[in-house]
Amino acid sequence: MQTAIIKAKKEYQNDPEKDNYFKQIEGVYKSKETIEASAIKEILQFHNFHGGKYKLGEVLEGKTTQSNPYGPQPFDVDITVVLDEINVDEDNFTLRSWQEINKEQLADATFNYLTKSANSMKVKPPTREDVKNLTNETFTSSVVHPTGWMLFTMEIKTVTQGNIKNIEERIIELK
Repeated sequence: MQTAIIKAKKEYQNDPEKDNYFKQIEGVYKSKETIEASAIKEILQFHNFHGGKYKLGEVLEGKTTQSNPYGPQPFDVDITVVLDEINVDEDNFTLRSWQEINKEQLADATFNYLTKSANSMKVKPPTREDVKNLTNETFTSSVVHPTGWMLFTMEIKTVTQGNIKNIEERIIELK
């Protein structure tokens, strides 16, 4: 991976915007831990609906938890799941889920993390106002073969704070 990044950096050496991009890529593949952290997202997405019992059109609502990258306590999450379609002709079915992290817990954890970071860098810490209206929502749609094998899955995570929105999309498709 490092060789490919070095080659690409040489090709785009006169483009300063690409430099930040290459630094991000290097960070992802810098250690075993960062590679595993990236892969775990795909594993969790692949197994998102595993073990559930679903009826066509039945909306299931519940609560679960999700790991908190900013502290030891997991986030509470509201989750909605539905078996949206059974496609007999294509021999598959479609499951969808919507998850929303508890807004207060997310704001508190983010505020505490940013405050600690600011203090360690000796810069002005954020205010509570800076992290208000913070949301983290995830939508997952998966097409599953009756044997249980995921044929296609798409996850869209949207993190919003005021008028700033970050959207992360991950698609896994078996061919």
